[in-house]
Amino acid sequence: MTRLPVRFSIDERGSLTVAEAGPRDAASLLTHARQVARESDFLSAGPGERTRRLEAQVAFLRRLQSNGAGFVLKGTVSGRLVAVLSVVRPSQPRLHHRAELGLAVRAAHWGHGIGRRMGEVAIALATERGLRKLNLRVRADNRRAIGLYQALGFSREGLSPRALCVHGRFFAEVMMGLCLPTNSRVESPPASPAAHHRGRAWRGRASASGAGAGREGAEGRSEPSQGSHVKVT
Repeated sequence: MTRLPVRFSIDERGSLTVAEAGPRDAASLLTHARQVARESDFLSAGPGERTRRLEAQVAFLRRLQSNGAGFVLKGTVSGRLVAVLSVVRPSQPRLHHRAELGLAVRAAHWGHGIGRRMGEVAIALATERGLRKLNLRVRADNRRAIGLYQALGFSREGLSPRALCVHGRFFAEVMMGLCLPTNSRVESPPASPAAHHRGRAWRGRASASGAGAGREGAEGRSEPSQGSHVKVT
């Protein structure tokens, strides 16, 4: 089992602590969402477009905790929130095996493996909690984010033209997915070799150092680099 919080070394900046966010984190998650919206045009919402109120955010986080609708991870460095990752699954029985992943890292912390570490923890938790598929959408010209997700085992599954309109210009989005392992008789197609390789590496190593981005979920997004693994028992 993955035991939270987990800690990773991230060079001279110190360490990244990854923990599960709850209702008490609602205000800081909303602040994070507003901050990242000002730092990147790769997001689906720009500055001032995040309108979720505190009460709604609290209710959202409570719902995730109470009915297995997913989870939100928070990444902190020296006690400051620098990354948020959400995994949210639909309630319909035919869709409940899958979830949408969203990731956001503050710009000052891009390129230090934070997104990668957050992604590794999320994949482990999603598998343990019975999810069988993770989906995400990322702007087609966000090459660093696409590279990160491919390193985590995600594969390109399609392209949506004119998915976003930013400052009057259209951008396509790449749809990506990762099939998670299962012992069930009825399951999704097997995960890619890269995903299986990363799964084995995750289960068997200890921590060292780490980056990330896709479509934001619990109000956020990110960038890539190198890193380590935590031991899951």
